[in-house]
Amino acid sequence: MRVATYKELRSEFQTGGLLEFCAHGELGTAIREFTKQDVNHSAMVIRVDDFSADPSHQVFILEADTKIRLVPASFDLDAFTGEVYYSPLLPEFDHCRNDIAAWAMDQLGKDYDYESLFRNMFGPVYADSGRMFCSELVFIADVAGGVAKGKYALIDGKVWDAYGNQVKAPVPGTFGQYEWYGERVAIVK
Repeated sequence: MRVATYKELRSEFQTGGLLEFCAHGELGTAIREFTKQDVNHSAMVIRVDDFSADPSHQVFILEADTKIRLVPASFDLDAFTGEVYYSPLLPEFDHCRNDIAAWAMDQLGKDYDYESLFRNMFGPVYADSGRMFCSELVFIADVAGGVAKGKYALIDGKVWDAYGNQVKAPVPGTFGQYEWYGERVAIVK
């Protein structure tokens, strides 16, 4: 696995990239226990090149926290004390980046889906954009942006597969099952 600092990676961060976090507090540990994964939080990179001449203000993290919010990447990554990993959206999906960002930005301010977070302890829940937990937000944004065209579709706020079955939302750490992300990079301070 490649290892790099945020400063070294910042120029590689593009909209649609996946960030995964391993927090060592009680909630993070509990989520990892139930999901059997090495991370407990997922977020998405949003790069805004048109609004600032200062490159340090161009990279943001879109995440489901208490609400869906957008924060400067440097703020979140500098303050975080656990492990962080970045997986880029593959170049063959560059044409999807604007649609991913457009859909994702429309979700700002929506409430976090605490009910589904806790229901995940008993098994995966169906992806529904009414309220979302962290990895559900990232997954549905990817689907809405078209990276899974022909495989998954977002219809009336729910994700369906090509066979007409409603799709369950991934949990943090399970995005490796999707063919649209590149190799994971560990971000160090």
